[in-house]
Amino acid sequence: MYIKGILCKARGQLNEAKTHLQNTISINPNHAKALQQLGHTYYLLENHDSAEKYLKDSLNIDATLHETWSYMGLIYHAINDDVRAVECQLTALQLESSAPILPFNIISRAVFE
Repeated sequence: MYIKGILCKARGQLNEAKTHLQNTISINPNHAKALQQLGHTYYLLENHDSAEKYLKDSLNIDATLHETWSYMGLIYHAINDDVRAVECQLTALQLESSAPILPFNIISRAVFE
């Protein structure tokens, strides 16, 4: 469901993406990336209140996702809270500098292939 949501979002089918991501969260409410993507989808749909809620939920689960902080900055900028927007973007930049390019769980496969 998560991958279907990501693909729909990439195609611009935002309402379908929202449905798939909501289904993912109903199966696993602690899926931080699904919460992140659902929040960003709501941002793209200009529903800033729901976007902020889902992005905060994602950060409560995993505060090291730099994309989530960046999306939070976009939300705060959209609602004219520029101080918090800058803080979120700075946090995103700091976290991005130490984020791995590949997830650690696939490094061994990538090295031996």
